[in-house]
Amino acid sequence: AENTDAFSFDRLTVASQVFARQLLARFPAVRCGCRMERAAWDGGLHLAVEIPSEVGSDRSIHIWMEEGDEPSLAFGDAGWHTHGAHYRELEEGRYEEESLLDLLDAILHDRFVLLDEPQAEPPVRGLVLDLRNPDALEEELSSAYCSRCVRIRSFSGRADRVVDVDDLDQGGGGGAL
Repeated sequence: AENTDAFSFDRLTVASQVFARQLLARFPAVRCGCRMERAAWDGGLHLAVEIPSEVGSDRSIHIWMEEGDEPSLAFGDAGWHTHGAHYRELEEGRYEEESLLDLLDAILHDRFVLLDEPQAEPPVRGLVLDLRNPDALEEELSSAYCSRCVRIRSFSGRADRVVDVDDLDQGGGGGAL
């Protein structure tokens, strides 16, 4: 897609205009990261947003319009992304649909974080964990697929920490990085 310089609501496709207005009504500070991309497949100008993390590019947020009409969001540098609505786990086996704007809010407030397993063989990067679910961290660490130690990377960096399964047994939440 071709990037264009000056952001203008009026030049965006209708779907991009609708989502851009919702996004900026709730998160006006992200306007500085808004741009337009011309898609080769339809020639239209579509919304694209970059929200950099002050901690590093490995935690940046990217928003775009998939196929021109589906808001999509990527978080981090390991390829995690979602399209349209996001399905949030409230508790094991119980989910609810949430908007991308609610998911963005959770990321910006360090409640939806990146999760790495540095001790796994090979090391695993770019998983996600929804800390709005109070049992999520314990469920992750007690999973048969987890290496018993995880590194949490948050958008702001304030929630970054390493947590070992033994920390849970002691009632702790892990140490800072």
